[in-house]
Amino acid sequence: MPARKNWFILIFLGVWMVGWTVGELGVLGLLLSGIVRGPAPLIILAWLFLWTIGGLLALTFLLWGLIGREVVSIRGNAFVLRRQIGRFGFDRTFDLAKVRNLRCAAWILDSEGVIGSIGRFSGAGTIVFDCRGFTHRFGAGLTPDEALHVVDTLRPQCIWS
Repeated sequence: MPARKNWFILIFLGVWMVGWTVGELGVLGLLLSGIVRGPAPLIILAWLFLWTIGGLLALTFLLWGLIGREVVSIRGNAFVLRRQIGRFGFDRTFDLAKVRNLRCAAWILDSEGVIGSIGRFSGAGTIVFDCRGFTHRFGAGLTPDEALHVVDTLRPQCIWS
């Protein structure tokens, strides 16, 4: 399931990344050029650290919006949810025998706005199931009809209690 594209956010982040790069390279150049003598002031190092983290987060959101996707699979006795950007991603594996109550559920009312875009990246979803006392979500950005189609496709593949 590919990530939904919110073009306003993607264009904004693309432009923001240009400014971020200028700031990052400017401070790195300042530190490496020798203009700042002695150990770099703590404030510059702290700013560089926080600026780098902010840029990496923004880049992750940008890449998620452009090429991110969720992959749902059943491998043997495992129910596997994979969130990936390109070839990189992470799996969450659940014991299929412990998965219960697969269903569609509303999550974020603002599904096309900023909150919905962040929620789609962070693990929100319109498909829900319970496993080992916790509720898990996936299907980020699916419309209710799309979520129902996915649920209807998955149900015959397993014994959902």
